[in-house]
Amino acid sequence: MALTVAEKDLKKRELFLEGNILKGVLTVCAPMAAFQLLNELFRVFDLAITARINPESVAAVSFFNQLNNSVTAVGTGLSIGAGILIAGFYGAADYENVKKTVNTTFFLAVGGALLLAISLILSGKWVLRLANTPEELVEIGWNYYRVIMVNLVFVFFNNVYVAIEKARGNGGRILGVNLLMAAAKFTLSGVFVLIFRQGVVMIAFSTLLSNLLVTLIGIYSLRDPKDVFGISLEYIRMDRLFIKKLFGISLPVMAEKFAFSTGKVVVNSVGVDYGTQTVGALGVSNSISALSTVPAGSIGDGGASIIRQNIGSGKKDRALKVFKSVFLVGNIGIFTYMDISQPDSLGIFGRRCSVCPTDPTDFFAGDAFQYFSCSTCGDYGAFVCLRIYQAVLWH
Repeated sequence: MALTVAEKDLKKRELFLEGNILKGVLTVCAPMAAFQLLNELFRVFDLAITARINPESVAAVSFFNQLNNSVTAVGTGLSIGAGILIAGFYGAADYENVKKTVNTTFFLAVGGALLLAISLILSGKWVLRLANTPEELVEIGWNYYRVIMVNLVFVFFNNVYVAIEKARGNGGRILGVNLLMAAAKFTLSGVFVLIFRQGVVMIAFSTLLSNLLVTLIGIYSLRDPKDVFGISLEYIRMDRLFIKKLFGISLPVMAEKFAFSTGKVVVNSVGVDYGTQTVGALGVSNSISALSTVPAGSIGDGGASIIRQNIGSGKKDRALKVFKSVFLVGNIGIFTYMDISQPDSLGIFGRRCSVCPTDPTDFFAGDAFQYFSCSTCGDYGAFVCLRIYQAVLWH
């Protein structure tokens, strides 16, 4: 089958390889930062809506979401590794390998998500006991847990779809799709909880439906089997060398994110000894602080895609210039964002009465935001360097 590349994709590829470097960096990195910021706002919104039910529901959602983050680290790592490979092949105009990587990654992501979802649902009670989940939270959130496990299939697919769009330079499309997802999520959660007075299960269900919407958009966008980025089962290749290279990039990212998320699960497991409301306070803390830290890492991810394209096309000097531009733009952007952000974000949780009636909520959420904001620029440098290292290492 003769593969085709859309004219608009070729124009963006030309921008990244030959055009204005700053323009190219802003085209991808700015929307990626906004995209990740919206994702974190989803989590804040979930907790804010959940706080209207009762404090125990906040604790349950926080606890189960942290477990979910540990599992989704697998899909995130796979998509980042695939995105780096796709960008390198795309920069080298090796469209056959682009097509192979796209379709093989989709197959691995969806297949792996199905296996994980089934196994984690079947062994759910054992997993929750291992995580020292209080019976009170299990009773409240068991069905919530099962829904978010089913949602893994859509999350894994969407992660790969976003990685493909990032490699194509479609940062604006990523942001647009996420805004649509946000509108669906906010509307469904608000209707289910605020109007129909449903519990935490419907919050999980609204998340699943909004992720399904993105999955359907992704399938439609990649529907042309002749397009270099299109879905085509005949391009699934499970050869050993390719799988080894893909997981050689992906596994370190999986390990990094899994270890970070699992550490928070351990903290929650210890926190339940001080009462379930402490877990809720920790959940608020994590959500608020992530508003300043997560966008920084996404800028590094977006920049790595452009750098990898230039390395793939043999333009290593230009790749270094892109790195400098990404680092500069990222630090200026994050510094500006922190300067205008208001750390007093707890009003949406109803202060002491909705999440936690004691002082720990104010301490965890307010002070954590300020602490992590102060350290974000340093963390940003580490994120960028890690992504650039991966891009260069696998040339």
